Amino acid sequence: MSRNDSEVGKPVLSNLLDAMIGESRDHGWTEEALERILRRMDIAREDIRGIIPRGAADLAMEYHRRSDREMIAVLDTMDLSTLRFPDRIAEAVWQRCRQAAGHRLAVRALIAHFALPRHCAEGARLTWESSDSIWNYFGHTERDLNWYTKRMTLVTVLGSAALYLVGDSSDGLRETRAFIDRRIADVMRIESAKARVRNSRIYEPVAGMMSRFGTRVRHADGSRRGYSR
Repeated sequence: MSRNDSEVGKPVLSNLLDAMIGESRDHGWTEEALERILRRMDIAREDIRGIIPRGAADLAMEYHRRSDREMIAVLDTMDLSTLRFPDRIAEAVWQRCRQAAGHRLAVRALIAHFALPRHCAEGARLTWESSDSIWNYFGHTERDLNWYTKRMTLVTVLGSAALYLVGDSSDGLRETRAFIDRRIADVMRIESAKARVRNSRIYEPVAGMMSRFGTRVRHADGSRRGYSR
């Protein structure tokens, strides 16, 4: 797709995604749901093949990535400078959940979609991208094994928070928020334990080896944002 075609396709993609969010509540993130949308919008499948070549699967991925962008946009409007670092991470996860609060049935269908064997690898990669975007936002881009362990740990928080969200019937999703705070507290206890191990004399013989290994493992580059730990 050329750049001009891509620019033209953005509003079409956005409209299709908005419609798919509603349709997925009853029909899932499926080709059946997409076909219903195309008939209703009087759009031929050939006309959107360059925008979503894989159909509903591409819309599911776009929904996840749109939620990441919306999370970052909200964080950009907030003054987080007075918060402790763990509270900043918790706020990011909370804001991402809030983006989905209005269409939890669609999120439940999305979780089911990415649980399918043919889509689970994509789901794992997308959740990793979400974790990466949060750590990058708060300035954690150092090139060592912590890059991986921090992101992997946050992946589990994001996944469990999404599952908790779809079943939360509390006012203002207060139970989801409390759940996120508890999970982030658990993460920070793990980080503190790791720090104590790294500072232990017992760890010194392997520290250099682990450091060298960390510099050899590939990872995605991310731009440093306004906060650092």
